[in-house]
Amino acid sequence: MLPTEMEWPAYMQGNLRRKAETLGLESDVELEAVTWVGPKRSFRVGGGSKPGAAVEVELSGAPETLRALWSWGLGQANSAGFGWVRS
Repeated sequence: MLPTEMEWPAYMQGNLRRKAETLGLESDVELEAVTWVGPKRSFRVGGGSKPGAAVEVELSGAPETLRALWSWGLGQANSAGFGWVRS
């Protein structure tokens, strides 16, 4: 799924919340806005490649949760296929 698809924000927010829950942190993370989407690219993942795009988003949530999600990282190897998220 690409960041330009209508369903992407809801799936991205769900992924962030599941990661927070996995870490035992507050899961009230909100995807406030998608502020930029780069061009479609292919990312090598596992034994193949997935389509994706660099994306910039604005998030809100507990500072500890946001720091943990940033440290964990979201990106090329993400099994949910969210492309490449950079901070």
